[in-house]
Amino acid sequence: MLAAYAAPAPPKVTPKAAPFAPVVELPPSAWVPGYRVRFPLRLIGDFNELILSLGYDHVSFLSSTRQFEQLDNAAETVAAHGTLQFNRTLSVGLSATAGFTHYDQNFLNDHRSYSVGLDAALAVTQRLKVSAEAGLSLYDFDSGGTVGQTPSQQSYYFGLSAEHRLGQEFGHTLRASRELQQGIASDVIEVWSVRYQMDFKVTQQTSLSPRFFYENGRELKAAGGESYDRFGCGAALTRQLSERLRGGLGYSFTLKDSDLALRSYRQNSVTVDLSYRF
Repeated sequence: MLAAYAAPAPPKVTPKAAPFAPVVELPPSAWVPGYRVRFPLRLIGDFNELILSLGYDHVSFLSSTRQFEQLDNAAETVAAHGTLQFNRTLSVGLSATAGFTHYDQNFLNDHRSYSVGLDAALAVTQRLKVSAEAGLSLYDFDSGGTVGQTPSQQSYYFGLSAEHRLGQEFGHTLRASRELQQGIASDVIEVWSVRYQMDFKVTQQTSLSPRFFYENGRELKAAGGESYDRFGCGAALTRQLSERLRGGLGYSFTLKDSDLALRSYRQNSVTVDLSYRF
């Protein structure tokens, strides 16, 4: 089984007056062989123009090979979000998150992460929606990891996206963002990325989603940190098998160009996914 090694994403609430459902985004992740188990919980309060949500996520990652045992971890995330719907086209939100990550081995440093930010969504037309989010984030690292001491990181994040739907059968989205992510050979990475995805509704229950991405990453280390560029493309085929069961099949190709020896690669990934909604 292939599992994406990534920090759990904070729960988000889609404004109830959005003119169409957003295209599902499949972000490129660092794919390593292993098992990823997630237990999400979300409470939503709908007060007409005001939507409040409180979310909790537990994510456990267990590598299936000794090569990546240093990534085995458990992460807890708590997120709160409020959205104020000014009218049928404009909504503004405020979010706050807190995360805690513990590694089984003493390679990467355990850490705590916090963020607070604003977001807004504007339905330009019934078929075009633009959205933006920006905020501040803080990573606070313990000491003692083999990778060395990583100083606390105070940074910012932002994202801009445009979603366009042409009828019921086709939609696409373009997104640009800057954020901090957990690393594999270092505690944290600064990532700038651009992603484009299309969504074709093949049948009433089946959809096909080709995607393309580019990202630039930089390890935030005192010395010797890696900088890289990654390019990729792929596609995902999903089908609603029943009212609560959904299946998916995906393929992706990734090309990484690193400034450090032995860090560049070409990668082909095939994923199979089954999800059940209780």
